[in-house]
Amino acid sequence: MRLMFPILGTNKLVIAILSLLIIYLVWPINRIEKEQKPARRAPTGDFVIDENAGLIDDVDESEEASIYDDLYEPIVKPVRGSYNPDTGNIEVPQVINPTMIDDALRRLSMRPLRKNADEQAEAAHFDFNGVRIEKYNKIKMTPLTHELAFTALTKGKDLGDSGVCKDLEYISQEKIVRSDPLAIGYGFRFQYLKDYLKKSGYAQKIAQVDLKHMKKSDWYMFSGSATWLPDVQCYIMASRLMYAPKLRGSPVVSLIWMQLFDKEWKELIGRRIRYLGVTDEEVDNVLRDVSLIGGKGKAVEHRLDKISIKFPTVLDIPFIVKNDGSPLGPEDPRIISKGTGTNDTEPIILFNMLASSKRRSMFAAFPLQKPAPSYDSGANILQFRHGGSSSLTIKAVEKNWMPFFENPSNPTEISFLYSIDPLVMFRCSLRNGKCEKVQDDVIGTGSYDGLHKHPDTIVLRGGTNLMPVPQDKIRKIINDDSKPLPHLWVGFLKTHAWNCGCGTSIYRPIMYILSKVGGVYRVDLMTESLDFDMDVLAFNGKDTKCGKDGPNVLTPNSIPFWDIKEKAHGLLGGKNSDIYNDFMGLTISEADRNVKLIFLRNVMNYIAGLYQNKHAQDSLTSPHTQYRKETRDVERCVLRESINYCKRYARSHS
Repeated sequence: MRLMFPILGTNKLVIAILSLLIIYLVWPINRIEKEQKPARRAPTGDFVIDENAGLIDDVDESEEASIYDDLYEPIVKPVRGSYNPDTGNIEVPQVINPTMIDDALRRLSMRPLRKNADEQAEAAHFDFNGVRIEKYNKIKMTPLTHELAFTALTKGKDLGDSGVCKDLEYISQEKIVRSDPLAIGYGFRFQYLKDYLKKSGYAQKIAQVDLKHMKKSDWYMFSGSATWLPDVQCYIMASRLMYAPKLRGSPVVSLIWMQLFDKEWKELIGRRIRYLGVTDEEVDNVLRDVSLIGGKGKAVEHRLDKISIKFPTVLDIPFIVKNDGSPLGPEDPRIISKGTGTNDTEPIILFNMLASSKRRSMFAAFPLQKPAPSYDSGANILQFRHGGSSSLTIKAVEKNWMPFFENPSNPTEISFLYSIDPLVMFRCSLRNGKCEKVQDDVIGTGSYDGLHKHPDTIVLRGGTNLMPVPQDKIRKIINDDSKPLPHLWVGFLKTHAWNCGCGTSIYRPIMYILSKVGGVYRVDLMTESLDFDMDVLAFNGKDTKCGKDGPNVLTPNSIPFWDIKEKAHGLLGGKNSDIYNDFMGLTISEADRNVKLIFLRNVMNYIAGLYQNKHAQDSLTSPHTQYRKETRDVERCVLRESINYCKRYARSHS
């Protein structure tokens, strides 16, 4: 009898298994899936989302329902199951069809995990420099009124300490033209911002944040920096949101607001971008849930958040909340895109923030990388740290680093123009954040903090990303295959001047050209202060006068695109160097209150014209030591002329 019970138990187990298999083979699985109600899974982290909270729905209800209904039909054909003795259950493997996954992602306007033939062909021609808008020929363009620049390359002689800046002046025959500024961004979603502060916990942790009495007018949006994502076919922009409930000069919190724009710079509200690195299994699980729920609702959005990010949104940056008198959170975002090696594009947002060391340091955030499971972890970020000799002489406050990639196709390192006065270059790892100094033109025991002030009245500060001059265009400029091919970049930084008549201080962009020959960097040209013929908004936001209630601010934020095409006529090396039809975008901000876009044309011809001078071309192609003196002569003349600009502007705007 003792042997009969195990046998009987085994028989019952076999019968149970056969019964389950028969049910599985006969019952329509798709019907089971559609009749089941999804289990309510609470989000991770301490904060529990209220389904009735006032989050913004950006897509029309009927349109969203048509997208999500019947979005994804997972494979339901019978498959062989296996018995798991540990759980006592029959486990049926999940069947995944990659083609169906990619088709569903395309229907959601997200990039697929695998590109088809057309997408691969398009990806082979990625242009990280962005695209011009289709109707650019209809945009009214006007030559810049002031285009004075300085260079030490064209005359082949140094400027002594008592020399005259007139010897270094450069006035090009190729005139840069500009458009009127176009307002972009149009602000932020106030309710979404309040929801974020509550959800993140900052509303509870920061005493000065009062959600009940918070007003939208207490927030200011500026410093919008944008870059082109070629595989997504849109621009992504990161702007600073500053909360100053009492005085604008005493902000409490700083956040980063992210938006998407199409080729014509119209905002894409509600658009999602898939995270990089998600797997078929992760996407399949989300698509099954979304198809099962159907229609429209926050439950769908919560599931899609697992594999994608929806715009516009706040970049969730974890930051310390102990106030030392400076604003909390990330400041001065700059964004740049890089290739991932798989024909995808990844934006990187650079910003400064108070670090755990109590110093303001530089960080990078990766908004399209899937965040860690815990909400409290926020976006994936990396702190840049000085290593080796680079830690011996550094700034007291780290900010305004100007980024660029020397190998944009698949970079693991990012380069920075750390200081332009004196010229200091860094190269940093995107794996561990370690930075090494690759060039330092500081003399003696000088400091990086305004070493070359004109005394205590004006300094040079950081500005935009650096945009590369395409190598094929540089080859045409040199027009000699026997000479080494240098590297050229163009960018905008800013002057910051005091006591020159306009506001408590004045900020203005200047354009410059950076070259690299034989591993050595050099500033080849810098313009005087530029205002693009704008009457700049005063700090009070009410007029354009040089009042005394704050600084007069016009700052360059980013170069989101620079499209260069060659004309059918024209030859370099002769009198006619006007052979390029180029179109550049520059984002700027006035009075720390807005984000605007200016279109520029003829920048490429301007650069090509500089190097038509024989001495300039020889200096560009010959290996040389560090041009400390030439670069500093140019900088000194720019600072001197920018003071004169400030005085002229003050007289016309008093």
